Amino acid sequence: MTKNRRYRYSYEQVFRDWYGQEMGSLEIESYQKRGKKLEKVLDNVLGDLDHGDQILFRKIIDEWPNLVSPEISHVSSPRKIYNNILCIEVYDAPWRYSLERNFKSEIQKLIQNLSNQRIKTIRFVPGGKTRTFNRQ
Repeated sequence: MTKNRRYRYSYEQVFRDWYGQEMGSLEIESYQKRGKKLEKVLDNVLGDLDHGDQILFRKIIDEWPNLVSPEISHVSSPRKIYNNILCIEVYDAPWRYSLERNFKSEIQKLIQNLSNQRIKTIRFVPGGKTRTFNRQ
């Protein structure tokens, strides 16, 4: 037995010795935390998620290849929406620089139109943490 289990067993045994077998078990039960209902746990978890952002993000991912050129969609992909900012991961530093300087306003307008102005701005972030870039 591990140390924790031994301690718990001796703790329970003391209650059973003191109160008797049946009353000892009831006393042990009275010290345990009440279980949460699954309904409340799910409400807490689902309450943290913004379903509107998830749906919008899914829509952007689905439309990404059609929204930007095939070359741009090959080197980049939307990663997350945070405070009405769409983070776009770019897997190649020269492409990231080019997108930032030459195409940011164009892509931002396309994203704003697709999102009905919910996305205020876009941000290009360095890639490679979630996917490696393969040159072909």
